[in-house]
Amino acid sequence: MSALDRSSLVVVAGAGTMGRGIAEVALRAGHPVVLVDGDHAVADDAADVIRDHLATAEGPVGRLTPAYDFSAVGRAALVIEAIPESFDAKSALLAEIERRSPEAILATNSSSFSVTALAKRLADPARLVGLHFFNPATTVPVVEVVRGLDSRDEVVEVARATVAQWGKRPIVCRSTPGFVVHRATRPYFGEALLLLEEGAVDAATLDAIMVETAGFKTGPCALMDRIGHDVVAKVTRTVHEALGHDPRYRPSFLQEELVDAGHLGKRTGRGLFDHASGAPGPLPVTSERCAPPPVVTQTSPQPRLKPLAEAAAPAGVQLVFDPTSPVKGLRLPDGALLEVTRGQPAMVRARANGVPVVLVDLALDFGRPARVVLTPSDDTPPTTLAAAVGLCQAAGAEVSVIDDVPGMVVMRTVALLANEAADAVLHDVADAAAIDAAVRDALDAPLGPLAWADRVGPARLVQVLDAIDDVDRSGRYRASPLLRRHALVGRPFLAD
Repeated sequence: MSALDRSSLVVVAGAGTMGRGIAEVALRAGHPVVLVDGDHAVADDAADVIRDHLATAEGPVGRLTPAYDFSAVGRAALVIEAIPESFDAKSALLAEIERRSPEAILATNSSSFSVTALAKRLADPARLVGLHFFNPATTVPVVEVVRGLDSRDEVVEVARATVAQWGKRPIVCRSTPGFVVHRATRPYFGEALLLLEEGAVDAATLDAIMVETAGFKTGPCALMDRIGHDVVAKVTRTVHEALGHDPRYRPSFLQEELVDAGHLGKRTGRGLFDHASGAPGPLPVTSERCAPPPVVTQTSPQPRLKPLAEAAAPAGVQLVFDPTSPVKGLRLPDGALLEVTRGQPAMVRARANGVPVVLVDLALDFGRPARVVLTPSDDTPPTTLAAAVGLCQAAGAEVSVIDDVPGMVVMRTVALLANEAADAVLHDVADAAAIDAAVRDALDAPLGPLAWADRVGPARLVQVLDAIDDVDRSGRYRASPLLRRHALVGRPFLAD
């Protein structure tokens, strides 16, 4: 089946933020669009906003018609419901549209309700599909094409092809709680909030780590402030309840407190950051300059931190190789060890190695780091930590030292994102490539979660999750059976 012809009428029901965004996308793609809202002022204002956005493009503006009733629905090829999240209201609206339009494809933009359950109230449930756009609909590339249990194959395919023709990335998925994106992105927000609750790191430093160390475009705290903590909290509660109160999706008491206080983020002027006019920008905690060590010793053939040591060479740090050392990793002059986190606290690693350990968080590229994250074991002398900081600075990185929490920041977050994506593959929510692309696009990440898993190695991620689970014991960090299978056989998730 092919996409809808660009001359086909698209009706968008609901002229709020999402509705007008979807209408603008369809207009830009060449369709005539009727934007319906029972509130005349809302419909007219939305049309004015769209016209302002399209002021330099006469064709799209002329194809837009604001409306206050559903008289145009009978001529539509596609009707997209985009009213606020209320199951009864959406059900009633879709039933009314179905009565008025015997031929159109019916779509819901619901972010939380089952497409199957909404379709049950229709005379022909096979006509309904989910088209879940994300805010802002005009710029976020991913759109979830949600297949209900009774959705007709050709309806799903036309919807998918049409979304692709609109310049979006359609992700076909089953109607499961949270679909793909809301479910698989929970760890990005949930672990950030938990790290803040644990006092491991402050919000500004956490965001700097995820941006400068891991390569995400926007840190989780800034992203939640932009989305709105009430929205993030509601999605989390919905997924948590729908999946049987699984501890993986446990809501954050810190976020609930922000919501209760009305500190919702940018739109209220305050969230995890202060957004008041003239407020200073948040600054991460960054270590002062330290002298680098004159030499570091590589004690295994290919330690993960070798690129970091090599990047420090132009600053005069010599890298030598000693395969006889009983401890494996990167050794500082006083015998202390630098190693990438395996999920265990630094003090546990120090006891295992018999020397002080400075853990290094996962980075997107240790050879060109913008920021390196360190955690010293409690027995690490200040001079040892200073040498570790100086080494990273000599490699061109800023350094943040955080508390000794299992899995640190990046490794912990990446492990859980990959774990959640693997579970979504296991439960046939969508295929691996689609899930990976959807989460990557939704979080504006350098890699999708399964690409991260392939880069770090499923076995290392299982090791990390098991180590954190050994400390936490809540079940939040239990490894997906599929991630374990890939770890056992060494099989990547994505084709080369």
